[in-house]
Amino acid sequence: MPIPFSCPHCQAETLVDDQYANQTGDCAICGREITVPSLPATGDTPIPRFRPTHQSHRRSLITAVVLSLGGLAAVAATFGILVWIALPFVQSNQLRSYRLQSNQHLQRIALAMRNYHNDHGSYPPAYVADSNGRPMHSWRVLLLPYLDEHATYEQYDLSKPWDEQTLELQSPLRIPRVYTSPADADSATFGHTSFVVITGKQTMFPGPRSTRSSQIEDGLAGTIMVVERHNSGIPWYQPRDLKSAQMQFQINGSGQEISSNHPGGAWLTTADGTSYFVRDSLSTDFVQSLTTIAGGERVPLEELSDDLNTMR
Repeated sequence: MPIPFSCPHCQAETLVDDQYANQTGDCAICGREITVPSLPATGDTPIPRFRPTHQSHRRSLITAVVLSLGGLAAVAATFGILVWIALPFVQSNQLRSYRLQSNQHLQRIALAMRNYHNDHGSYPPAYVADSNGRPMHSWRVLLLPYLDEHATYEQYDLSKPWDEQTLELQSPLRIPRVYTSPADADSATFGHTSFVVITGKQTMFPGPRSTRSSQIEDGLAGTIMVVERHNSGIPWYQPRDLKSAQMQFQINGSGQEISSNHPGGAWLTTADGTSYFVRDSLSTDFVQSLTTIAGGERVPLEELSDDLNTMR
């Protein structure tokens, strides 16, 4: 039976054959004289403990570090793959959320328009003019009480034009959230509106004149009331909107057009309160026919009213 032995000089631990018990000789490691102990009694054989040398310990540490780094690299690679797979879904959900929030804001504005009509017998004019015909106040200001923006409305001084209001009111931070679109960064950053009306002859908003629902001969369901407009550059309280005379009626076209940052189209609402996500591919003639209140055009609403694009 091998005898566990530890050199008293170099502390090297070895197993010595029992035939060398009680014999004296040189240590195989350090060469100094040693005496091998006698064989212990049965059952008392100690379990030899081997102490790793500095070099083997260092190799173990290096191996552990390499394995740890390899594991971290594998985890990082797996995480990267998961992010790469999930990113399109996250972006898609965010775009859908932006689109739905924009529509919610638009529907609130449409409801405020109808409530204003119920109280005043007509829709608000595109703007209130002074005695010289100069635009003073936007319809967006007139709607504030109907959007639960009473504090902002009370702070607005109707005796002064829009560009002479207090600096506090003109701050981008004061824009009512309902006039912003989460997909339109400029709306919140600069206080620019994301929602406008279309002004001009035969539209619902012919400048400073108000329109009654009874004057909309083409039908409330076939007449545009409020539309989305991204990067408008229009402070929310400024009496400025899209002008039909300057439009090409191309959804998401360049220039003065109905537009948004939503992929594929933009939101609009008709005078009956129905909102539509209109596609880029919608014909310009059709869009133009929706802007008039008494043009006599046949408005094929079936082009708009598929369930995926209509909300009320």
